[in-house]
Amino acid sequence: DDINDAFGVGMDCTPTAFELELFDRWGHSIFRTNDLAFGWTGDGAPIGVFAYTLDYAWLAEDGPRNAHRTGSVVLIR
Repeated sequence: DDINDAFGVGMDCTPTAFELELFDRWGHSIFRTNDLAFGWTGDGAPIGVFAYTLDYAWLAEDGPRNAHRTGSVVLIR
């Protein structure tokens, strides 16, 4: 149905640097991208909870900024 087929990031700024990484329950990296348009589809992964880290940078009006975010996503089929 093309709804929620990939986990990705929507941003309201133009990043100067970007990295999204997902991890399995043991902390092994299972997906990494530096392409904002490329999301994780969960192909080959079992149903479950996956942790992610998101690091990005952008140029704000008052200078360069960096952000580091963490969270989790649930894969359901």
